Amino acid sequence: SDVTQMNRAALNTPRRILLAGFLVPLVALWHLSNPLKGEKAASTAFELVPGWETYISVVGIALLIAAAAALVGIFAGFLLGLPRHAQAASDAKAVAQDNSYGTNLEQISDWLTKILLGAGLTQITSISEFIWKTSDGAAKALNGIPGVTQIFAAEMIFFSVAGLWYSYLWTRFYVGPAFAEAERISSLKQILSQREKESRADSEALSTVGAQLTGQPDEIPSQDQLNAAIVAASTDTRALIYFRAQRTRIQSLVGGDDASKRQMERTIPVFRALIASDSADRLYASNHAQLACALKDSTPPKWEEAEAEFSEAIAIRDRCQRPAEGEQWLNYEANRAICRIHLDPNFKTGAKADPQWKKKIVDDLKVGKADASWATINKEAAKWAAVNEVDLSTLDKPAAN
Repeated sequence: SDVTQMNRAALNTPRRILLAGFLVPLVALWHLSNPLKGEKAASTAFELVPGWETYISVVGIALLIAAAAALVGIFAGFLLGLPRHAQAASDAKAVAQDNSYGTNLEQISDWLTKILLGAGLTQITSISEFIWKTSDGAAKALNGIPGVTQIFAAEMIFFSVAGLWYSYLWTRFYVGPAFAEAERISSLKQILSQREKESRADSEALSTVGAQLTGQPDEIPSQDQLNAAIVAASTDTRALIYFRAQRTRIQSLVGGDDASKRQMERTIPVFRALIASDSADRLYASNHAQLACALKDSTPPKWEEAEAEFSEAIAIRDRCQRPAEGEQWLNYEANRAICRIHLDPNFKTGAKADPQWKKKIVDDLKVGKADASWATINKEAAKWAAVNEVDLSTLDKPAAN
């Protein structure tokens, strides 16, 4: 690719400089040792180690010094060139994720870089002394050949800098992208694995709900099994389960016979499980409302539980502040009024309701009057209204708090 070609071109310069760095000392040392002079060399410094032996000794030490300096530079360049993307994102997140390739190496690199930079800045004079003493010691081993100390010192500086330059570029161009590619592949594997787990959980949830709604009596799961299956399902699957249970509840009411009632009652555990799967913030009022409707229409009706669920649905609806949808959910108050009418102990004896209880029911009827289901509610509430001298036709919606 074009990027790869550009990276290779960028590395050509430091590579050529490194190669040239090996050739220049060889030429300089040839001139200094002058192996062709042999034992007749004019310089007395060469008389102890004449000719080619001198040259080979000097070149061997020079190559060792160059290699050592280059390795130091390469190591430093590798430390400086390592990418820090995993750390930059979030230290806590990087530690928590298993797919951050090179995170430990990056941390070690960061620590060593800080240590080396700190020590280098405080001991910079000692570094120059070390270079000179090392060069001078190597030159003395060769019987103090003139000019070799300076060449050895220049080699140490040159090859450490050139090695750092080359290693830094190579690390940035190849190691960083390699880590990124490894992270990308690992992330994809994690995503695929997560999708596979979600798919299995969704399939299990749909199967469990299907057994609850349409299965044989011996296939019906327990409430705990339903809760566990729906809690593990994805949000989209929970929505699908909700609409299936809602449709089953509504269609079962059309039949009106005992079999239809029993079919409708099968939706109660499903709505309970949907409520259990809701977050601690309780965001879905419709789960409580559907459960309340199923409890209200069951045989026998569970008025007290239904009234409590309608109250919870109303609280969630008002807390979430959904004015556009709220107008479609006013049947919550209307149906809660019916529950409260049947929970009124005086209504069973034909007596008037307690004033406080009457006010609660009338307030709910005022809100419910604006809902499309008012005609049905009106018929159910008519007897209670007659006993309590409430004219349903003149109810006005209470003022907002």
